[in-house]
Amino acid sequence: MNEKIIVYEHFRNGSLAKHLDNPCLTWMKRLKICIDAATALKFLHEDGGEQEYLMVHRDIRSGSILLDADWNAKISNLEFSRKVVERAEHLDDNACFSLGYIDPIYKNTGFFAQPSDIYSLGVILFEMLCGKLAWTEGCENHSQSLGPSAVRYYNEEGNLDKMIFEVLKEQITPQSLTTFQMIAIQCVHVNWDERPTIHQLIIQLQKALEFQEDYEIWEPKLPIDYKEIIRASKTPECDSEMKKDLYHMLSKGILLQEAKVLFSLGNNGERNEMISAKRFSYKNHLLPKWRSLPESRFPKVAEMFYVSNLNIQIKIRTQFLSPSVNYKVHLIFRFRGPRKSQAKQMYVNLKYKMGKENLHAYFATWREDGWMMIELFQFLNHKKDTDFEVLLESFSRCYCGNDSIYIEAIQFQAMDNASFKYSFAPVKQEEIEKLKEVQQVVKSASKAYKMKVKKDHMTWFALSEIKRKKDELLSAKKVVYNSSNVAIQSRFSGAIECLRRPVLHIKCKIESQMLSANSQNACYLVFKLSEKCCGLHGPVIVRDLFNRRSKETGVLYFRHPNPWNVRDTDWVPRQRKDGWMEVIVWKFNSNYELKDDHLFVNLKLTTYEGTMSGLIVRGIKFRPI
Repeated sequence: MNEKIIVYEHFRNGSLAKHLDNPCLTWMKRLKICIDAATALKFLHEDGGEQEYLMVHRDIRSGSILLDADWNAKISNLEFSRKVVERAEHLDDNACFSLGYIDPIYKNTGFFAQPSDIYSLGVILFEMLCGKLAWTEGCENHSQSLGPSAVRYYNEEGNLDKMIFEVLKEQITPQSLTTFQMIAIQCVHVNWDERPTIHQLIIQLQKALEFQEDYEIWEPKLPIDYKEIIRASKTPECDSEMKKDLYHMLSKGILLQEAKVLFSLGNNGERNEMISAKRFSYKNHLLPKWRSLPESRFPKVAEMFYVSNLNIQIKIRTQFLSPSVNYKVHLIFRFRGPRKSQAKQMYVNLKYKMGKENLHAYFATWREDGWMMIELFQFLNHKKDTDFEVLLESFSRCYCGNDSIYIEAIQFQAMDNASFKYSFAPVKQEEIEKLKEVQQVVKSASKAYKMKVKKDHMTWFALSEIKRKKDELLSAKKVVYNSSNVAIQSRFSGAIECLRRPVLHIKCKIESQMLSANSQNACYLVFKLSEKCCGLHGPVIVRDLFNRRSKETGVLYFRHPNPWNVRDTDWVPRQRKDGWMEVIVWKFNSNYELKDDHLFVNLKLTTYEGTMSGLIVRGIKFRPI
């Protein structure tokens, strides 16, 4: 047998003809289906055949457009396609043509060309708009089919409003409708030369889709008062009518209020605000110089010459923030000279005041734009206008050097609600009483002890090889030695009190039986702060000396810092039931860190500023995480 079989992939949603009146087929989906069909026909017309031939499909209809499960469209019935040598060719066989889609020129002359496919595709456009087939029951001739009827109605009424599928009327934006119906009417023009090419058709369909996406997707993302915001800006790009362009422009940020406020939108539509340093008050006797920097968002930034004496008063009112949204407040700045380290974070210790409270912001973060930011505060915004007041006092001269500093702005940036930190959990009353007892013991101790240390100012805790049960404390007192290997006494049983040194060294060798096998573990330092201790507010850097090649360091606090000073990787202390405090100083994997069934610990704790004076160490312990 000489039978020929055509095999197509399975299309779950069948042909387009079955879904013209489907209310679930939204206007957005219909536009995308039309673009898919036109793109497939473009491949056939422009790319699918040999250069010396022109290809025509000859059977474009809604029944030959197939839809997959995701409503992606493909053209079938390619077996009827033909090559034509010239612009048009006379065809005697019209068995492949369906009523309602036939090009009137072919019907009258017998000549068929690529514009004939455009005509058929134009009829499908009307089918998609009107939600019905081109040839319905009652049609007696071609002039009564959907294509000619739509053109006559448009010429008489100036629109197709009454012919549009009822479900679509509330969906279509006017710009999308106008663009779509105009290209559809051009497709079914009586003259070939007046019909668009397939390339022109696709461009217009994409415009119709962009208008609809503007209406359905991008306009809802814009602020309700976006027109007022745009009018307040002198940015030339604000003249764009496309909501997509406006959204991207607002996401990038636009300058308002004489270029002293930068307004921007977050990923979820939250409103952010950056207020220029021009709005600050400078109380220092040496006023700042105003510089123009090409990398700044504002025309001018303030150059301050003394990082250790800023005295900048910031008293401003925000006007564009979103209510009921959590915000972070950052100072945006950079140093004039080159920095020694381009690490992601830099210790700067910014001292500032909010009301009567003295605060510190320790770490500044490098931004992708070359500026640095440091977090000052977090708050839940309750209204559109919010008063904010802060006094910037100084940066750490030890770490920031003598270079001048550029102050750009204060930034109010919306944050994820899940990461918002109001405060740490309050300490229970019974734990406070235990702390008071400890303070009384420290206060009553009359004898002062001195400790000799090595030249590198490191205090050594050498914890010996003692078999202990898991999670049992390893005492510091029994194995603490100075440079002469003489045991140092402590006023607390099993503990020592550190003197005025910036470094604490923990060194020990632990048998594997003390650790939980095949697990992630942590080493905890058990401690208290004496009543005389007035420091240790800031972060302490932790280095693993057995792994000197690694640049990774840990950061811990002996006192609870402000919530906005804590990063996810920082270690903060917690209260124990026995009245002592504990904080993680090291994390490790027992599988990888063990050598000869022992764990070797060699940690160096260094304060950024100040000393360890007043730190009472009881010992260390290990616990699986």
